[in-house]
Amino acid sequence: MLSLWLKKFCRRFARRIGLFSTDHLFFFKTSRGNARILVLNCFWSRFLGIRLFSVSELVTKQTPILFFPRTRAVHQLFSKYTLVVVFIDRQGRVLRQDCLQPGRIMIQQRAWGVLECVYGQEWLLEELLSNEGVMQQLLN
Repeated sequence: MLSLWLKKFCRRFARRIGLFSTDHLFFFKTSRGNARILVLNCFWSRFLGIRLFSVSELVTKQTPILFFPRTRAVHQLFSKYTLVVVFIDRQGRVLRQDCLQPGRIMIQQRAWGVLECVYGQEWLLEELLSNEGVMQQLLN
């Protein structure tokens, strides 16, 4: 009886903190080939962010663009890579675009979501932001 209750409790707790991932991946065409956008909804994947990827992926700039819906702040704690961060509103308009250095936190109060990528992939973010079809798909 106690073990059944404990199993149910652990399952509910895991769902609440996001251990069962609800993240999903989008693909879109760019002038240099295909690109990936990873939408992060799960607590742990949102917390880890770019640290979800291996060093070799980061060095070769093969990481996808990360999209954090319903987010007004991002951090670069426990990481050693500079990121390009774009805060967007609910309609997909850019509110702020900046580089986020390691050990820093960036906040934009009016933001609805955040796009981020490794420094050196800014061109990919620009192509994504100019592609209205992909942006509408992301925001819905």
